[in-house]
Amino acid sequence: MAGKPKPMSQIKQMIILNRQGKGVKTIARMLDISKNTVKT
Repeated sequence: MAGKPKPMSQIKQMIILNRQGKGVKTIARMLDISKNTVKT
């Protein structure tokens, strides 16, 4: 079951944080979203 689409700004933040070497758990906490959302 799909949730609400994420805003593009949040997706961009996820990509930037990932490129900086942040972990999935850290990114999820920083953006207040689930770890599964970050993994996807």
